[in-house]
Amino acid sequence: MKRRSRKKVMCDLEGAKTVGILFIADSIDSYNRIVQLANDYSDVRGKKILCIGFVENPKQFELFAEQSGFRFFSAKHCNWYGKPKDHSVDFFIEKDFDVLLDLTLKDNTTMNYIVGMSKAKYKVGSLKPQTKLYDMMIDVVKNNTLENLINQIELYLSMFKVEHNKEA
Repeated sequence: MKRRSRKKVMCDLEGAKTVGILFIADSIDSYNRIVQLANDYSDVRGKKILCIGFVENPKQFELFAEQSGFRFFSAKHCNWYGKPKDHSVDFFIEKDFDVLLDLTLKDNTTMNYIVGMSKAKYKVGSLKPQTKLYDMMIDVVKNNTLENLINQIELYLSMFKVEHNKEA
C-alpha cells in the first residue's frame, strides 16, 4: 500500500481544530450517525469537519443527502484497482487535518489508499491488516460496530493530554 511521508503530530480531540472523517456509506443508520458525530464536532465543539463517504452501491447515491462538509464517491469514481479518481477525494487527501478518523469497519483497498495518502497529522482507525496506515488503531473485533468504534476512539483520544499552543 502506497503511503505519503508526513509530519506526525499526536493530537487529542480537544486540541484538534480540523477533523477529517472517512466512512463507508452503506446504510441510512450509519450515515445518520456520522452526520450526528460531525454536527457534534462542528456545532458543539467548534471543529472544522470534512467527511467523505464511499458508497458501495452506486444505486444508493440518492439515499445520502449532500450536507455541508460531506462528499460522496463510489467505485465508478475509482480505477480498476481501487484508486480514487475524484476531485473530492483528492481535496480530502490534501487537507492537513489535525486528526483523521477512519470509521470503516472492514478492510477496503480504496479507503486504505485514502488513509495512506492523507496529509493528516494524526490518523486513527480500527485494527485492520494494513496496520502501518494509522498512528492509533482501535481493536473492535469483539464488538465490530460503528457505534463502538466511535465510542472507543473518543475514549482513547480523550485519555491523551497533549499540550496545546493557545493563541493570546
